Amino acid sequence: MADKTKRQEKKLDRIEKRLDKGMKSKGQAKRNLNRAEKIEHKRIAAGGFGGRASGVADAALDQYSNLKEGADAFNNPIKKTGPFYKTGDINYNK
Repeated sequence: MADKTKRQEKKLDRIEKRLDKGMKSKGQAKRNLNRAEKIEHKRIAAGGFGGRASGVADAALDQYSNLKEGADAFNNPIKKTGPFYKTGDINYNK
């Protein structure tokens, strides 16, 4: 059992290191979130509580949601900000 928790701690260390560096994509953030949640669920099922895994999963969720909101704002033309979107006047005859 101690060997299993040692491996889980190493995985959590790697996830935390990636979170500190920052995520480059939504997919990368989602993978980190899934991995952290998987460890958290295993620890809870073993009769304990999530502990450190819960904190890492929360941090991963925060980064994922921030990336997702940023991507949604970028892809949604209604929310875009710029000179043409602020005025609403686009002159196509230039």
